[in-house]
Amino acid sequence: MSYLDILGSRMLVMFSPPITKSSPPMLEPPSPPGSPTSSTSSLLAISTPPPVAVSLLSIVYDDAHCAHFLANHVLTSAAVHPETYDVHDAETRLMTAAAEVLVWQEISRAKSFARDLGLLFTRSECVCEEDLVELAASHGLGLAPGNKRVRASREHEEPNHFHADHVDATAGLLA
Repeated sequence: MSYLDILGSRMLVMFSPPITKSSPPMLEPPSPPGSPTSSTSSLLAISTPPPVAVSLLSIVYDDAHCAHFLANHVLTSAAVHPETYDVHDAETRLMTAAAEVLVWQEISRAKSFARDLGLLFTRSECVCEEDLVELAASHGLGLAPGNKRVRASREHEEPNHFHADHVDATAGLLA
């Protein structure tokens, strides 16, 4: 596969469970000074969202929309519905801030993966699937199994490279 093929067709599994010992640890979202201790369980729910597969292209070229999608994913998985919450509620603000920190850490990992993938192609013209899986794992990410492409029926819609699939946490991420 070429660099552009991988960039345009592959999906990274964000918030994937650690696959190897070399993957960097997930940082817990920081809690602002003076935050109530009653929100500890809420913050724990924020720090362990279910895995979700996101197009590598959307992460690289549209990180703001990707961050919005991922923040909604994190908050919804923690039983906070972003479209209906009261932004004046202190606990909700704390959870939203924690989700945003977690999301941008994950996006940073994905962008680091994309940079290292580019460096890998400076040393070789082609990269095999095993190299991709190993590189993703070294960044604390998973690689969605197979060659996931946006279906042809989506080509007639408004141009939008953002595409995400929810991933079953029990599914084999290294298939």
